[in-house]
Amino acid sequence: MRDITGNQVPIYSRSRSADHKGYPFIVFDLRQHPEIVQSVEKTHEIFDRVISVQCWAETDGEANAICDDLQTLLYDFKYREQLKSYGIIFEKVVERDHSSDVLAPFLQASYYGFDMVVQLVRNYTSEYPNITKYGGSNNDSND
Repeated sequence: MRDITGNQVPIYSRSRSADHKGYPFIVFDLRQHPEIVQSVEKTHEIFDRVISVQCWAETDGEANAICDDLQTLLYDFKYREQLKSYGIIFEKVVERDHSSDVLAPFLQASYYGFDMVVQLVRNYTSEYPNITKYGGSNNDSND
């Protein structure tokens, strides 16, 4: 996201609006997709993740504008190809939300956010063999 936005707005992982002094900023959280089926074999596994994004600003309009701009860039072919070069396939935005946070009697901040689904490829090959000889349905009483 830093590359896509040209790092114009600071981006933080798993945070709250009160954790940062200056506005605007973007926070994100990477979660497992609720409908994912995990495989036993993790080598070159393809799996989905949900990235929750919140765009914080001092005004409702600025937070909304940052959120809209980020979504527009994510749907742009150029940036989808850039994500693909990192092994990330942007699938869709699944939910959008909005809230305000009163930080002090004189300061109110707003955020607009969305959840997006991405597909990742685990480019990992274990140096150790898979254990299939013992346990589960592959258990052989002669072993």
